[in-house]
Amino acid sequence: MTKVIMIYKNLWRKGTVIGKSSQNHQFPAEDTQQEDRDFFWRSLTDTETAYIANQLGATAQQYNFAAILNHNIPSGATTKIIGADDSSFTTGVVEDTLDWNAGHIFDFLSTARTKKFVKTQVTNGNNPDDYIQEGPIWVAKYFMPNESFVIPYRRGFRTFSEKAFSDSLNEYVNEKPRPETGLLSFKNLSDTSRNEVMALLEICGTDWPFIIVFDYNNPNSDSILVKLEEENEPEYHSPDNWSWDCPYIEVP
Repeated sequence: MTKVIMIYKNLWRKGTVIGKSSQNHQFPAEDTQQEDRDFFWRSLTDTETAYIANQLGATAQQYNFAAILNHNIPSGATTKIIGADDSSFTTGVVEDTLDWNAGHIFDFLSTARTKKFVKTQVTNGNNPDDYIQEGPIWVAKYFMPNESFVIPYRRGFRTFSEKAFSDSLNEYVNEKPRPETGLLSFKNLSDTSRNEVMALLEICGTDWPFIIVFDYNNPNSDSILVKLEEENEPEYHSPDNWSWDCPYIEVP
C-alpha cells in the first residue's frame, strides 16, 4: 500500500503579481501563473538577485508546498520561497530554501506558512543563458488521502505517434510525446478525504492540472503534473468509508 500527495489549489495562480527584479517583456512574470509549461518568465540578467513577488489573496493564505516548473536555475544557485505580512517583505518574514532539481523543482516546506505575500528568489544564478527562467509556479497546501491507493494499479505511458505513408509509399512515424497515464484506486477514504476529493474535482475538473507526488521523502524524484481523464465522484459505502478512482494523464 502506498500513499500519495496531491496538490490542486494553486494560490500563486489565483494571486496577483506585484513585483519582479526585471523581466524580458516577451516573457513577463505573469506567465508563471499559467499552467502550460510553454509559458515562463525570464529575467534580463543572471547576475541580479532574481525574484517574483505575489499577493496570494486579500488575506493571509496557508501553504506548505512549492514547485517551480520548466526552470533553468543552475545547481549552484540558492532558491527560496519567502513569505511576509507586507508587500515590501519587511514584516513577519519567513524563508524556505528549496531543494534544487534540474528542470522542475517540487518541495515540501518543513513548516506550514500563513502569509499574504510570497516571492520566489534566486541568488548566485549565473548560467550560460545569461538570464533566469521560471515556468509555472505553485504555492499551495498539499492533501494526503487518509488511505493508500490499492495495488496493483495502472501506471505507464501512452503513445500518440501515428504511422503514415509518403507519396512514394514509404512508411514513416509522426512521432509525438509519450505522456504518463495511470489509474489510482482508493478505498476506505474518510469523510474528510472525500471532501478534499470533491474540492479537487470542483477546482480542476478535467481542464485544470494538479500535481501528484509519489515519494513524500523525495518529491523531486517522482512528482508529475497531471489532468484527470474522467471526473469520477467518490462512491459511498458506509459512514466514513468512500472509494474513488483517479484516472490521470501527464501534462507534457
